[in-house]
Amino acid sequence: MAAREMTTGNPRRPVPGGLRIGTVIGAALLAGLVATGCGAPASPGGGGPATQDGVQTQVKRGGTLNLYQRADPVNLDPHLSAGYATTGVAGMTYSRLLKWETGESTDPYSLKPVPDLAESWKQEGDTTYVFQLRKGIKFHNKPPANGREMTSEDVKYSLERQMSKGMPQGWMFDQIAKIETLDRYTVKIVLKEPFAPFLNYIASPYPMVVAKEAVEQFKDLKAENSGTGPFVLGEYNRNVSLVFEKNKEFYLPDRPLVDRVVVNIIPDDSTRLAAFRTKRIDIVDVDSIKKLEALRQSAAGFREWESLGGWLMVLLNLNRDPWKDFRMRQAVNVAVDRDQIIEVLAEGKGTYHGMVTASLGEWTLPQDELKKLHPYDPGKAKQLMAQAGYSSGLKEKLYFRTDTGHFSGQGMAAVLKEQLAKVGIDVELQPLDAGGFYTVRGTSEFGMIIATSTNFSDPDGWLYGSLYPGAERNYVSANDAKLNEMLLGQRRALDLEKRKQIVLEAQRYASANLLTHIPTAGRSNWVAWWPYLRGVHPTAQGWTSNTTDMWQNAWLDK
Repeated sequence: MAAREMTTGNPRRPVPGGLRIGTVIGAALLAGLVATGCGAPASPGGGGPATQDGVQTQVKRGGTLNLYQRADPVNLDPHLSAGYATTGVAGMTYSRLLKWETGESTDPYSLKPVPDLAESWKQEGDTTYVFQLRKGIKFHNKPPANGREMTSEDVKYSLERQMSKGMPQGWMFDQIAKIETLDRYTVKIVLKEPFAPFLNYIASPYPMVVAKEAVEQFKDLKAENSGTGPFVLGEYNRNVSLVFEKNKEFYLPDRPLVDRVVVNIIPDDSTRLAAFRTKRIDIVDVDSIKKLEALRQSAAGFREWESLGGWLMVLLNLNRDPWKDFRMRQAVNVAVDRDQIIEVLAEGKGTYHGMVTASLGEWTLPQDELKKLHPYDPGKAKQLMAQAGYSSGLKEKLYFRTDTGHFSGQGMAAVLKEQLAKVGIDVELQPLDAGGFYTVRGTSEFGMIIATSTNFSDPDGWLYGSLYPGAERNYVSANDAKLNEMLLGQRRALDLEKRKQIVLEAQRYASANLLTHIPTAGRSNWVAWWPYLRGVHPTAQGWTSNTTDMWQNAWLDK
């Protein structure tokens, strides 16, 4: 384990709503299977005992796990695409140096890095990390890697590829000065300066280890992959399904427990819930309390877990008029009625949000402060617009995604259109599929766009990643000298409390003095699964972002 305790761990917070079985209110523990010590799940041998609700049963191997995604992956390259539809399947076939700890006794909001491809690591001083790799890990037995052993050279190549220009999450690793392979199984990473988020980012779903020869042969990994993960991609029928077969050479000899995983592409909510009712899929997420209640009535007996769900921002591009004018950005901020959004779209189960998601607990501003920073005041909005020369109003296009559910898609766009119209901003809605959205946002070809939340495990992702000049996710061209100092300062602060104070102050400053990202609101989200699906432990980052560990431990008690 690390010689120095990591200073970026997220403060623990209670699980909202806890767990319940069907319509029975109360706590119910997730199916217990994994005891994590230094990142390696305890082996159940040939089918050891697992406990659920105080009852022990034998772990069963084999069978087909049926999952789903709302959208087809934009592509299969774990470095070229940062979208959930890609990371959700990349974890099936790839692994990284570290991963997040999961398990029955693990706080799902802790996001603690533990070993994956690395069996251990140590920190030498403030800027050097040495990772010792597990021996005998093999790439999938398919061309061009053909089952060869993964080595430190693969780790070095993969991180350097992730850091290269144009990679959407390359900014997460921009503090790496050099990567050395001390021997076949030892990697040394030297940072440019102290970098507090480093281990959290190494454990995130993005720095997957790939085979160099696969990239060289196919030019990229958009349609092919060659990883070391628990499953091997078999069939891929675009917009229909992806079928993964058990990797019989996986580095944990007793994992995965199922023989096959089918990921069905089901964009429509009603179709997806119907598939869950009929057990065509074994697990589903539900973004509405009304839908959840209906599901409880029509399909009693499933298990569920409530978490802090997605949140949305309206991004205002500083390269476009009228958003260059701070008064116009202020006007949009006070024209948005978050209480109405929570009542109408979140059915009362929502929260105010700032730049950092509320799931990171003490790293986020408290609700009372957020309400003061983002009040609803349409009268003031009109005054600000008049001062900026728009007393007669303006017309603007508002881009949004159609594949992310009602709250973050058509529903949110419609509510914002209505609210902005009250202050004189006539919005023309511009619906986009996932590919179109990433193109428009990535090229900054917008004035206003609704951006869905990304599952960052560290506040730096929302702050530096979105607001620092040159960062890949700075789609709005933000560049504020005072804020930039804070963004760099929180990265360099290895003292936990000092860093936390800088992070909070940066959020206050951005909300009061920049306003390129106008927060709307967040909502609760639920994951439901049938009791026969065991060994599943959701995290605060959702069940599509930690698939390397989550599905290798899943088993079917039927």
